[in-house]
Amino acid sequence: MNRRKLHSQISDCTPQFKNFFAYALDYLNDHNKELVIHPGSKIKFGDDPAECTGWCDGESIEIARELNLFEETFVHEFCHMTQAVEDTHLWNQHQKSTFWDDLQCDDCNIIDFWNETYKVIRLEQDCEARVLQMNKEWQLFDADLYAKQANAYLYFYHYIYITRKWELASPLYCDELLKVMPSKLCTPKQLKTIDMSIMNVYNKVLKKYV
Repeated sequence: MNRRKLHSQISDCTPQFKNFFAYALDYLNDHNKELVIHPGSKIKFGDDPAECTGWCDGESIEIARELNLFEETFVHEFCHMTQAVEDTHLWNQHQKSTFWDDLQCDDCNIIDFWNETYKVIRLEQDCEARVLQMNKEWQLFDADLYAKQANAYLYFYHYIYITRKWELASPLYCDELLKVMPSKLCTPKQLKTIDMSIMNVYNKVLKKYV
């Protein structure tokens, strides 16, 4: 990793984030992992035609720089890396996931698809809990607001399960959705139940962007 170049790419970030970023680079270097920060607001994951804001595959983190939530997204992907480095059950389970294949399968068993969806939710919920713990240690951003954003992302998987398609994710953090989100991170148990009143809000909001 070219640390000087990477640090130059975050020159306009908050002082707290710069301190965290230096820690994250040390962690990645110690575990022989890579980091790439791309220009623009979207990147691709491998050969997948769909675009995203960032990803972690256990060996590398790649992230788009021109994001409104760049700092939060970086910490999220870094926490995925900690799951991989620690060889957690949730991370290893995710490596065998059929979620993306099931999402594109018209005749997939709905119970099997829910089980795969919930595995992704569990991985992401654990990641978000790690982000909030990092935030507690480093004072990076507003914890209550981040918890709302994290819950919006987690509940998004319920919406995907119902609609069987990956909608544009960028409106997830709009005021209309955040105002119906809890200000504390949802537990795995809470996320086992689909709240249809919340799904109706997702449907209303996301349909505006189709």
